[in-house]
Amino acid sequence: MKNKICKLCNFKTFRKSELNTHINRVHLKIERHKCEKCEYKTSQKCLLENHLQSVHFGIKKYECYMCDFGSKTNHSLQRHLEKIHHVTKESKSTIHTEDIKEINTEYLQ
Repeated sequence: MKNKICKLCNFKTFRKSELNTHINRVHLKIERHKCEKCEYKTSQKCLLENHLQSVHFGIKKYECYMCDFGSKTNHSLQRHLEKIHHVTKESKSTIHTEDIKEINTEYLQ
């Protein structure tokens, strides 16, 4: 299989369809997926689904294991953990989420 390479930025892939998607999204800024409830537009269906779930339906896919914070993205959760709880990638331990919630609950009582 030959690499397909974007002539605008050297993005590489083995699939022509993935290269076409890249060009449409990154360079042509084509936003085919539109929210019916607001003005939000995106090039990717999955991003529209995430938008609907988090903004219009209030669904938070990522929950903090130390408090009641919830987020639609893992990135936002990681930023919360670093800023609020001072948890970094280096300081994370192997304690399971449920164990931490139980410890927090016992500690707060």
